[in-house]
Order: sequence, then structure tokens, then C-alpha cells
Amino acid sequence: MICRPFLLAKSVSIYYIYHTSIRYFFSHNIYDHPKSSNPVKISFHCFLVLSRYAKQTPYLWDKIRIWFMPAGWRPRGVPKKELQEITIDNQVKFRTEMFDNSVPFLIVRIAAGVALMLGAISHLAAWTTVEGWIGAGLLWWHIINWSGILEPKLWLWTSENVRIIVTVAALVVFKGPTQPSTGLILLTAISAFSIVWTNLYFRPTYRKLVPA
Repeated sequence: MICRPFLLAKSVSIYYIYHTSIRYFFSHNIYDHPKSSNPVKISFHCFLVLSRYAKQTPYLWDKIRIWFMPAGWRPRGVPKKELQEITIDNQVKFRTEMFDNSVPFLIVRIAAGVALMLGAISHLAAWTTVEGWIGAGLLWWHIINWSGILEPKLWLWTSENVRIIVTVAALVVFKGPTQPSTGLILLTAISAFSIVWTNLYFRPTYRKLVPA
């Protein structure tokens, strides 16, 4: 059985995601929403909340144990927050405007993202350890740009054009010199579609927005 070192990192990441989500999601992400579609902000939001609590308490021991206590626990010196039951009537939903004509692009991005994820975490693509880490980084870039479409951000146009070129170059290098194949044709088609769509609808001078 072949084992890649980055598979261990994947397992640790999965544990971290589930641990963080189960422990902190309901108290910190529902009652103190990050108000963002950016995966970096969402992933680290609970730690920012805990850092704020640690800064507010004057007690050194509480500054340390805040990181290990159950969700909802507050250190001494930090006022307790009344947590009202969230219902359909009083819920506050985070809504943004996104770039117009984003839906077809996002559907294609889902398929491309799943393929990239499988290449990074499985042996189906026969990538090396280094290629797996690079693929994981490209996937993270892929997700961050997704948030730039949903929010929407001015930096998306530049970031997405660069991401497409870098991703294509990396995948071609990973595969090595080869004859035209179904995979290569599909990669070329998706990349061409992405470049055209990005420059038609996500450029800063276009800025036509619709509710997300």
C-alpha cells in the first residue's frame, strides 16, 4: 500500500475541521456570524472570537483556558451574552450581491474543483507528494476566488485570470509530455470557457451585480 505524507496532513485537516465545527460553530458562527463568504475568514472566525475574549479578560489563567473550554463558556470579566433561540422569524441571514451571470460559471467550477480535489487527496491522478501539495494550494485558491465572486471583490478579475493560467500550467507539467487526450481537451475547454467568462462578466469595469 502506497502512503503519501500529505495524506496524513489531510487526515489531520479533516480532524481539525470536524473538531472546530462541532465545538464552535453553533456558539460562534451562528450567534456571532463572520459575515463573509471568504473561506479564510470563516475558518478562523471562531479563533478571532476567542482571541477577543482572551484579550478582554484580566485573568491570566482564563486567557489560557479559553482555548480548551466547551463552546459557550466565557472567561471571568467578559459579560455573558444572552443567546436568544433562533427561529425562522428572527433569524438574520447573511446576504450579498454577486457578479451577474455567475451561476453557469460556478457550476463549471464545482466540477473542476471536485476533479482537482480528487487529484490532490487520492491516487487516481498518480501525483507525487509535491504535486499533491501544489494541487491542494490551487484548490484553496479556487475556493477563495469563489468567495470573490459571491461578495463580489475587485481583486477577483486579476486573481482568477492568474489562477486559471497557473492551474493549467501546473496540470500540464504534472501530466508530462503527452499526446492529445480526452483529459487535455477537457482541460483546454474548461480553461478557455473560464478565461472568456471571467473577462466578460468579472472585470472591474463591468460590475453588474445581482442578489446572491
